[in-house]
Order: sequence, then C-alpha cells, then structure tokens
Amino acid sequence: MEQTSLPRLLSYPENSVLPWEVWLSSMTRDKKKLSIGWCAPFPPIPNGGAVMTEKVIQEMLRRKEKENFELYAIPEHGKIDKTKFKGIKYAEVNSPLDVIFFFSTEYLFQRYNSLTKYIAWQTLHFFLEEKPTEREIFDLIKHTDFVATPTEMGKKEYKKHGIKNVSYIPEGIELQHYPFTLKKKRKIIFISRSMYYKGVMPFLDAIPFLVQKHPDIIIEANIPIDKNSPYLSQIITALKEKKEHYSKNFHYNSLWLPEEKIRAMYADAAILLLPSNNEGFGIPLVEAMASGTIPIVADRPPMNELVEHNKTGICLPLQRQKEYHYVEFPLVKDIVVACDDILSSPRKYTSLQKKGRKKVEKKYTIQHTVDLLLSCAKMIGQKK
Repeated sequence: MEQTSLPRLLSYPENSVLPWEVWLSSMTRDKKKLSIGWCAPFPPIPNGGAVMTEKVIQEMLRRKEKENFELYAIPEHGKIDKTKFKGIKYAEVNSPLDVIFFFSTEYLFQRYNSLTKYIAWQTLHFFLEEKPTEREIFDLIKHTDFVATPTEMGKKEYKKHGIKNVSYIPEGIELQHYPFTLKKKRKIIFISRSMYYKGVMPFLDAIPFLVQKHPDIIIEANIPIDKNSPYLSQIITALKEKKEHYSKNFHYNSLWLPEEKIRAMYADAAILLLPSNNEGFGIPLVEAMASGTIPIVADRPPMNELVEHNKTGICLPLQRQKEYHYVEFPLVKDIVVACDDILSSPRKYTSLQKKGRKKVEKKYTIQHTVDLLLSCAKMIGQKK
C-alpha cells in the first residue's frame, strides 16, 4: 500500500457512512416521530451544495426534539464529515422514511420506495426552452411528490410547464455571522469557482481599466479551480497574467477557503463583482447584501431577482460576445462604469446597502429557509 493512501484509509470511518450505522439507525427509529431524510452532497465535499446542506442540517438538528422529528443523512457517495452533524441518523435512498428531500441531486429523482414521499429542492439555471439539460431535469422531478425551488423564477417556470405541487423555498445564510457595515474600503471582490459561465474572464478583463481609474484599488478574488470548467487553461493563464502585471492591486486564491475567511472578504469590500451568465441561486449575492457590500450582476433571472437594480445592487445587461466564445456576459465597459460610479460616490449607495440588508433579513436567513422546509416536510410526509 502506498504511504499517501494511509491517511485516506484512516479517515474513511470518520467521513463515510458505514453499513452498520444505517442498520442501527433503522433499528432505533421512533415511528411516532416524522422521519425526514436529506439526500445531498455533504461536507467534506467542497461545493456550494454541501455548504448549504451543512447549514440546513445543523439548524434542523437544533430543532428536532422540540418539533418531534428524526433526521437522517443520505449523503451522495456516502461521504459525510460526521464531526459536523452530532445527533443525526443515517439511511439509504431506498429506506422507508416518511419523507426525503433531494437537494439538487437530479439524477436521483426516481421512485425508490412506495411508502416514502419525495421532495425535490431543485435549482433552475435557465428557462426550460433554453437548455435541454434543464428539460431533462424537469422530466425527472415532475414525478416526485412535491417540488420546492429556491427562486421565484423556478416556481413560475415549473408551474408554467405543468407541475402543480411546487413551492418557493429560498436558500438562506446564518445572518449573525455577517456584520453589516456601511463604511467600506476601496476594494472589489470576486467569489466563485473557476467555472467559465461564472464570468471569470470579463472580471479579469476589467482589472486593467479599474486600476487605471483607481490606482489605489484592491481587487481580491477567491477562485477555486474547477477541473470541469470549459476553457480552464485560458482562465488559469489570465489569472497568472493579471497577477504578474497588477501585483500591487490584484490578489487571488485558487483553493476553497474556510467560511470565516470568505466572510472577512465581505467585511471591508465596497463591491462584489459577479458577472455570471447564470446561477441556480447565487448565495454570494445574499452574503454580500447582508454585509453591506454592493453586488454587481448580470440582468438575468435569478440574479436580478435577488439583486434588484438600483434598489439592492446593480444589474448590467447581457450581450453575446465573440471573445468569450459567444457566451453572454455584461460588457467590460459597463462593469467598469458601474464599479467606478460606486467607488467615486459611496454616499450615493448607502440606500442600496441598507435595502440589501433588509431584504436578506426578511427573506434569506437559514432560519426562514428551515421554517419553510419543515412545514413542507410535515405537510407532505405527515403521519397516517
């Protein structure tokens, strides 16, 4: 055995669901309580879905005794950091639970057990007519007992195409960890993995113009490398070039950062620049608004649902562009003008900061998300 594989072997019981744990959970099930399963990516998988799962499950675990339900983890590929979820039980996707949530795991939407109710909490990146992949997901989730979606766009689209049992349940954040500050530094941040559609290239192409207008500007990016991204070599080359030419102004990290470091990025940043072509939800936009950081996004749902133009942030029109492989992004010149306006007249945008925070307080807290998820579970999976 190679020496490098030993740490993986030793950590396997800590990060994997074992058969005896599923068996023990089934043997100790309290049938008087509502049994809720959660099928999704869990930590230590490093992606946005796993982060949202962690927040939702931890909040549910805090409530399970008071609200009389049992909670079962069904992690994708059996991977779960058990240290983060004390008190959770384990199940398989075909276990006879009362209800199972599938969180954006579209390939798992099928009928596994006739006794269990299935709820798809599914994101929608495009209108169904735009992308065949969205239609394929739709054809799977329409056979579940209930569909929940984190955007109003998703709810309208699914209803339009015939899903009657659908509800709007937005994602949320732990608001207490995002202190709101009006006074910001001359700093722009970008937070997203290196997937091409996230707008990494127009963000990088805007840097020379921003530095020219504001020589003291700091531009900071967290861009974890996603090996599945199209044009990845182009992105990596551009990152290195911008770092080399603008080393005093531009700093980036290509690894997944701990949450506290991400929150620190928002704390003193004036602008979150995220010119993404599409999003399923866009949790960085919520985090930015909570922190008093003004988001600049593309004028397309669901980004313009979270960020209302000239109310809680800035929405820029999309345009199909040859230099970006004919993908639609905001024009670099529009990005620069919007950033320049905010940096040159910060007092003008105090209202946007305050309204953004209020919107998050009202709609996008993890407590509100879990309230809606539990109400849905109790309605769909109610005890006979």
